[in-house]
Amino acid sequence: RNAYSLSKLAEEKALVKDLAAFETAYINKLAQSVKDKRRVIVLVHGYNANARETTATYERIQAKMNISRSDEVIQFYWDGLYTKNPFSGMKTWFNASEYSQFAGKFALRKILNSMQDKDIYLISHSRGASVVLSALSTFAIDSTELKNSVEHHHIDTLSKKVLLEDRGNRIQAIMLAPAIGKSDFIEKNEKQDSIGLIRFTPQLKRMHITVNASDMMLKKVFGFLSNKLQPTDLGYTDVVYKDLSASYPFMKMTDFTGMKSHAFNRYIGNPKFKTILKTYKLQKP
Repeated sequence: RNAYSLSKLAEEKALVKDLAAFETAYINKLAQSVKDKRRVIVLVHGYNANARETTATYERIQAKMNISRSDEVIQFYWDGLYTKNPFSGMKTWFNASEYSQFAGKFALRKILNSMQDKDIYLISHSRGASVVLSALSTFAIDSTELKNSVEHHHIDTLSKKVLLEDRGNRIQAIMLAPAIGKSDFIEKNEKQDSIGLIRFTPQLKRMHITVNASDMMLKKVFGFLSNKLQPTDLGYTDVVYKDLSASYPFMKMTDFTGMKSHAFNRYIGNPKFKTILKTYKLQKP
């Protein structure tokens, strides 16, 4: 059980109070930084993400946007478990699936809670969609995983805050190649029994996903696996979109079928991404 949490490292070095003070100071500084901004764009990468390549991709996205002094761009990083070993890919996928949920609930949510009356655009790729989903909804992390994370990684789950419903923000979530499935939208009780669909903050005004039946990663080589082994069928087939959009009218879809690559830079390089940016008045003239 290798440490991936600053909370664990801080506890081992008796720096818990220092870390808490740093986090509070950072969130307060962020709140002041965006106080007079009109729009806030948050970029969220996926799993197996190399930090240097991710930063380069973030910069490419920003270069395509009409960023002005009244805007703030946040490059969000989480432990996507980058590996070059093809044989560790499945283990990496399952671990990153869990980590993405923690990153959303205990990190991105705090960032969003520091903002008020903003037009917020969350642009995610791959498993980054899970980060966004976890931050914006009542999605509950598996109780066993939650217990393990508290015990082995000292993650603070007791002081977590729900996404405030009275902040007056207008959130648009753009999910490129979302590596999540219908099961991620199912709310469960402590016994893991389904009790209906998850609920989203009323601040969420649009969830714009891409669907790509040619994406080999979302397809998991064989299409019938897309809804198994941590499902990715939302980004693979429009069947799930049509099903969910009946309950979530704020959902919108763009079909990227024909592009086999799952790479972040390929998705943002697709002309259809420019069309999406234009839809939300984010495209550079």
